[in-house]
Amino acid sequence: MDDIPSSPIRKETVGGGKLCYTMTLEDGEYCFCVSSSLFGEEYKESIKGLTSQREIADDFFELLVRNFVLPCTLKEIAEDYIFKIYSLDC
Repeated sequence: MDDIPSSPIRKETVGGGKLCYTMTLEDGEYCFCVSSSLFGEEYKESIKGLTSQREIADDFFELLVRNFVLPCTLKEIAEDYIFKIYSLDC
C-alpha cells in the first residue's frame, strides 16, 4: 500500500527505533501507518480513513502502541476495533 503522504499528527517509535507508528489526517479522515524493521527487512502497512473522530483515532493509536502491533496484523486489529466500538450489546 502507498505511504500515507500527510504530515504526522502523532508518531511513536519503539523497539530501538525498529517499530514506528504514525497517525495522520487526510481529507478529514484519520489514517495510520505501522512500519517495522524488527526482522531485518522493512515491512509497512497503512490504513486510510479509519475514522473522522479524533477521540477514536487517539484511542486506536494508543492501542497500536501499547500492544506492539506489527504491520502484518494492522488490518485485522483495525477490523476488530471497529467491530468492537460499533457493535450493539443486545
